[in-house]
Amino acid sequence: MPNPDANQNIYYPFRSTASRPFIFASPIHEFSVDRLVAGVRARRALQVLIGEPGTGKSTLLHFLLESIPEHTQTLFCYSSAIDSGQLLTFVAEHLPDHHGSRGGPPDLESFQRLLRMNCPPDHSLLVIVDEAQHLAPSALDLMLDITDWSASSGGRALFVAAGDEELERR
Repeated sequence: MPNPDANQNIYYPFRSTASRPFIFASPIHEFSVDRLVAGVRARRALQVLIGEPGTGKSTLLHFLLESIPEHTQTLFCYSSAIDSGQLLTFVAEHLPDHHGSRGGPPDLESFQRLLRMNCPPDHSLLVIVDEAQHLAPSALDLMLDITDWSASSGGRALFVAAGDEELERR
């Protein structure tokens, strides 16, 4: 493969998520991405993307990553078969001022303090959870607790959860 320079356009159509020129985005896919981006810009604390397997939810999440507004730190959780402690630890460990936790995951109050330290009022942390139907019930409850707090404190923590119909039932 040639060494790419700044003037070349290199595309990778055969990766697990192909680049945009190789994907046909139907009007409903474009509309969905626009809605997700608008939700992040409006600091909607929780957005849920539901669809049958193979309908392009993961691809939409990758398109969302390309359109994230400035001042938004993003975490993408691929391994969503986790409980509340693992979710809280995953997010906290990716914040710059996290210094590790002694004795397990941080509690919700210390997580909120950590988030306030890392996200000034004009910044947000966006956590994207793919295959969210696999989250443990405690992790779903934690997401709701964080988004409730976030909605009342200026929208610093945002979640986009994608999954199949099982997520909707939960």
